[in-house]
Amino acid sequence: MQTLAIDLETYSSVDLRKCGLYKYVESPDFAILLFGYAFDHEPVQVVDLAQGEHIPAQVQLALEDPKITKTAWNAAFEIACLSKHFSRQLDPAQWSCSMVHSYYLGLPGSLDTAAKSLKLAAGKDPARREPSIPAI
Repeated sequence: MQTLAIDLETYSSVDLRKCGLYKYVESPDFAILLFGYAFDHEPVQVVDLAQGEHIPAQVQLALEDPKITKTAWNAAFEIACLSKHFSRQLDPAQWSCSMVHSYYLGLPGSLDTAAKSLKLAAGKDPARREPSIPAI
């Protein structure tokens, strides 16, 4: 089965930690800024939506294809954001959540902490934690 790995960078004036995911994505200024993806073991591609780029049609079709497993760290976030972006509900049954797998293995639920626990060089970039304003 083919896999589509996804990672998003987003913006909303609503504080995600204080108000939760659904209020965050329902904010009128919610936007997906960057859409990172890779099919199977292909190189990662990044679409800069904030600069007017568009998610390729092949990827949009894959988001609906039940034969393609979509995967992300905290997949519920990507599902909610992409459902809002495309104004249609994506099927959670087609997704695999890396954070859930981390918990299953007894690792932390934080991407940064899990990466450090596994002694991986790449973790969450602390500079990316501050909200950025989309270029619209």
